[in-house]
Amino acid sequence: SHCGFSSSRVYTFLSSISTNSSFGNIFIVTGRAVDRLMGRINIEDNESMYYLQKSLKNMGVEDKLKELGVHEGDTVKISDWELEWYN
Repeated sequence: SHCGFSSSRVYTFLSSISTNSSFGNIFIVTGRAVDRLMGRINIEDNESMYYLQKSLKNMGVEDKLKELGVHEGDTVKISDWELEWYN
């Protein structure tokens, strides 16, 4: 179980994920790959969001978030977007 993240813990793979636990669980995903991905996403469009989820899974972001203990309702910040996590 992952409790008490330190906010400076950063993982580097394709992207890096850091956590900020002072506001509940906020997972911050950064990196050129996700920035490029988000540039192609229309947040209002369901198909676009499905593509985003699939891409995050393929990039290993989803697995890494789960490994870090992301829960339903946590905030995942990607580029300038803040998304709520759903399992």
